[in-house]
Amino acid sequence: MEEWKQVLFRLIEATIMLAIGLLVTLTILKPIYEHFGIAFLGNVWVNWFGVSYLFFSFIQ
Repeated sequence: MEEWKQVLFRLIEATIMLAIGLLVTLTILKPIYEHFGIAFLGNVWVNWFGVSYLFFSFIQ
């Protein structure tokens, strides 16, 4: 039973990191890109996942 609690905790933690990464990507990275004249479209999910992964890794 303890193992299931750990799995559930990690799943919730990863979901929260994805949400925070999306928030940071849209509120911080998008204005930075647009300030430098770079269109923020196309593979935005790559940036979102990268930011989320960094947050998840730094917490570990």
